[in-house]
Parts: sequence; C-alpha cells; structure tokens
Amino acid sequence: MSDNPYSTPTEMSPGGITREEALAKVRMPATLLLITGIISLLGALATFALPSVLPPVLESILEQTSDDPNVSPEDREQMQQAIELLASPINYVSAVIGLVGAVIMCIGATKMKRLESFGLSMAACIVAIVPYLSACCTCIFPIAIGIWGIVVIANQDVKSHFS
Repeated sequence: MSDNPYSTPTEMSPGGITREEALAKVRMPATLLLITGIISLLGALATFALPSVLPPVLESILEQTSDDPNVSPEDREQMQQAIELLASPINYVSAVIGLVGAVIMCIGATKMKRLESFGLSMAACIVAIVPYLSACCTCIFPIAIGIWGIVVIANQDVKSHFS
C-alpha cells in the first residue's frame, strides 16, 4: 500500500484493514464461542448419559426407602415419575439436538478463528443464541457471545477477509 492519501482504492487492502487486524477482531469471540461449544458438548454428552445412569440409582434409593416412615407416598410417587421421565425418549432427542448444536458451534468457531467460512461462522453464532441448542452456563453467556460474534463478523471490514 502506498503512502499517498490520494491513492486509488484498488491499492488498499480489502475492507480497509489487514487480514491480521481482522483475525485479531474475531479472536476473542471465536475463542469464547469455542469454549461455549465445548461446554455445550459436555452438557449434551451428560444429558445423553444421564438417562442411562440415573434411573437405576433412583430405583435403588426408592427400594431402600420403601420401609422408611419419613418418606411420604407423595415423595415416592415423585421419584417414580422422575425415573419414568428420565428414561423417556425425549431426553435422547434433546441430547442429540444439543450435540448437533455443540458440534456446529465448535466447528464454526474454529472456522471463524481462521476466517475460513462466513456461513458456518454465522451459523455457529446463531446456534449459540438459541437457548435450547447451547447447554452452557445458563442462557445469557452463549447469547451474548453469539451476538458479539455476529456483530464482529458482519462488519464489512472483517467479512471481506473470509475465504
């Protein structure tokens, strides 16, 4: 690039900033999005494993407390309902949806960090915003990270550097 302030726009870098500057702008939101994706992945895996592990434990507790006069019939009924709810297919469907969302966030964050795929980066940010798809640290953190990521990559200076 020339030092001439009257140079033609073709001599300037695309978007008015260098690739290194664009990489610096996406570094933090992409890193936080990746961390959110990893935590969501672990949460989805736990949700997937929980229905397999927890019902036998609850049934064991239910059997051990069957003679306990301190445990009311309502408490036993609630524990039985919890066991049935945990073993329901909806938990597995929920876990698979969360797993897909977490994988999209992880891959999209990695692509964003390298400025490789604008569409996948945007998809990862949108997935982070949807509370059901990100099982991370309540809903406010992934939403904020997703919005921040969208704001950064939608900036025309940064967007022009995506390949």
